[in-house]
Amino acid sequence: MDNQEVLVAMNTHGEQSRGAFVTVDAKLHPANSVMKVQYLSTWTDTDLRNPPQNQTVPVQYFGNRATVRIDLPPAGMVILA
Repeated sequence: MDNQEVLVAMNTHGEQSRGAFVTVDAKLHPANSVMKVQYLSTWTDTDLRNPPQNQTVPVQYFGNRATVRIDLPPAGMVILA
């Protein structure tokens, strides 16, 4: 069943932060919805053992295009679902 989307984003630049709006499935993410952070490369060891439950990224709409804004440090990574 196709009722969940997982987004993995990486900043492959080793020295500079990068950011972008990433398109997500509008059918799965209605207006005012969020995607939950499942992993963030800047988390501490404690966060990795007990992931924060309240970190989310809002879904934003530009016309009919659903997006999330991803901003990552050098060599950073995030997983959203």
